[in-house]
Formats: sequence, C-alpha cells, structure tokens
Amino acid sequence: MSMAAHNRLLVFHGGGPTAVINASLYGVVCEAKDCDEVAQVLGTVHGVQGLLSEKFVDLGKVTDAALKSACLSPGSALGSSRHKLSDDQTQQVLDICDRRGIRWLLGTGGNDTMFNCLRLHQQSGEAGVALTVAGIPKTVDNDLAETDHCPGYGSAARYIAQSARDLCCDVASLPTPVSILETMGRNTGWLCAATALARDSSTDGPHLIYVPERPFDCDRFLEDIDGKVRKHGWAVVAVSEGLRDSSGRPLRESGGAAQTDQFGHALPGGVGEVLSKQVAEKLGLRCRYEKPGLLGRSSAVLASEVDRREAEAAGREAVRRVLAGVGGVMVTLLADRGETYRCITGVAPLDRVAGVEKPVPGHFLSDRRPDVTKQFLEYAKPLIGGDLLGHVKSLHERR
Repeated sequence: MSMAAHNRLLVFHGGGPTAVINASLYGVVCEAKDCDEVAQVLGTVHGVQGLLSEKFVDLGKVTDAALKSACLSPGSALGSSRHKLSDDQTQQVLDICDRRGIRWLLGTGGNDTMFNCLRLHQQSGEAGVALTVAGIPKTVDNDLAETDHCPGYGSAARYIAQSARDLCCDVASLPTPVSILETMGRNTGWLCAATALARDSSTDGPHLIYVPERPFDCDRFLEDIDGKVRKHGWAVVAVSEGLRDSSGRPLRESGGAAQTDQFGHALPGGVGEVLSKQVAEKLGLRCRYEKPGLLGRSSAVLASEVDRREAEAAGREAVRRVLAGVGGVMVTLLADRGETYRCITGVAPLDRVAGVEKPVPGHFLSDRRPDVTKQFLEYAKPLIGGDLLGHVKSLHERR
C-alpha cells in the first residue's frame, strides 16, 4: 500500500440527528477535499456500528449537488447509531483504521459520541496506532461542556419557540383553557427554556416553564396553572420531558430493555400526558398536551441559518485540527454577544467533555417563578437565526 493510500480521513455520526448535522458533514468533506494531504474522505454507514462492520462510503465521489442538498436536509445522511464501544471493540476499530490506512477519525455527536472518541484517542496512544481523533459537537439538548452552545440547538430552539407562539394563539382562541407543551431534554432544560423566545406583543405565553434543573412539585404546578387561568382565562405551559421530583425520580420514563440504549439511557417522554391528567382531575379544567418529539429536531423549514453556518464551521475546524496533529479534542463554539453577534471555533480536551453534562445555569432561571431570565433570552436569541413569524393580536377580548 502506498503512503498516499494511508492518508484517509473517516467521519461517523452518533446519537440522534439534528436539522444541521449534515452541515457539519458538508464542512468536513469540503475542507478535506481541498487538502492534498488527504487521499480519501470516507464516512461510516450508521455510525460506530458501521465502523465495526467496515461499511464505508467514499464521500469524495459524492457530487457537489448531492453534498449541498444533504447540507440542507435533516436526519443523518450517513445514518447514525447509539452504540457504546467496549474495550475489545475499541481495539477492533483501531485495527480496522490501521489496516485501512485511516489516519484521522472524526465523530459527530453528543456526550456518548464524545465518550467513544475519548476511548479511541486514549487506546490508540496506548496501542501505538497512528490515529488522530477529534469530536464535532452535535445535540439539540445543548448540554455538552466546554462549548458556549452546540450545533443543532439553535434550530431546535427556533422550532420549539415558533411552535409555542403558534400554540398560544390557538389556545387563546378556544374554550380549552390549558395546553401543556412537552419538549425534548432528558436531563437538561435548554430546549424547554427556549419556548420563552415565543413571547411578543401578541401573547404572554408560554406562561410557565418547567425544567429538570429545578425539582418539580406537582401541587405547586397545579396552583401555578390555576392562578394563570384565573388571570388570563387560558394558559400554555412548557415542560421538559426530563422533569424530576424532589427525590430525583423522573415523572415519567419508559422502562424495559427495548427502551434503554447501550449507555443506560431509558427513553424519556410522556410527561405532558401525565400532567394533563392531573390538571383535568385536580382542577377540573379541560387540558390538552402536545409533544413535537422528533419533529422538534428534524424541521428543515425552521432550521436556523446561524446554526447551519456554525455547524459547517465546526466540521471544517475539526479537519483543520486533526490535520495539524491535534487529537483528543472536541471542537467548541466561542460566542461574542456584543453589538453584533459573532462566533468563532476553538477546541477543548475530550476528557473535559465526555461524561460531563452542562445544565442550564442558575442565573438563566428565575428564582421567583417557573421561568427564565433576561440573561437566558440574550444568550439564546442570536442562535435561532432571526425573528420568528409574528402574529396579529386578537380582535376581541377573551371572556
């Protein structure tokens, strides 16, 4: 095998897709194709599982038109998986990379993907395999440490904020006085908090925002809703799927082996249904619940252009770093929220990212009520890529 044949770069996707994960892939491919040092750009089919079975696609042969189309598409153009590498499988991956002439390996994903990247980085050094590994951040949960925010979050935040605004207009016009909007977010409330961006001159909703960072008290929740309905005649409430009570137990979680991934994560969700029943039974109010679920991370129409640009930049930066010999890192986004928002890329060591979850900080959450602060709004607003669709005020007063 020639020396040039050894210079292959491989990229894989891990975990749930986002509306802009393929923009990072686009950045990786474009940056690598422009570099003479890279002989071939490969992608794995369905993440780590495809890597283990050596299911690769030659991304250098994909047409420019197809790459640009993928950049604008949700889901993962390569496929993804949720797979935790064992020690033996980590060594298997290293053997495959060594045999196939793969010198640079990039993993795009969230915390679990960064865990796999860290293991590959550490074990490659111990085994003496010439492989430079780096991570590209991706998650709608926005919970990766060391980065200001994560590619994927801005688009999901835009979707849920616009959905909350639309829902408020709908609920305010009907006799059904309460609607509960359940957002994604297993352990953190970044996405649920983004519903606050829905508020404008036409609506005060959502009226209440409940995140996992604060213990959930059902009695207080019912009191809060009763108060809002008495004041406004209706209420829209945003809740995170990961809400926990004061003892740390999830309000609702799907059990069983089939609903648990290899990282031990049970499938969250269903909180909205549980709470809507409580509202109906305890307050005697008609209550609906909405759960966008995967729609909240897959909307191409509501993808943030800021998010897409930053996702592409993260992919390009990852290529530049590994080609410079910088491994064991994850690309980070460094934001400047001055008069004009701007963002640059950096890197952080993987051992400071893997296994570390970034919650919504206390100064972003109100101490007086279930809500966010002005500081959070200033943090999140630039990420969603411009104003939401506005709505006219009601032409009558609700009675």
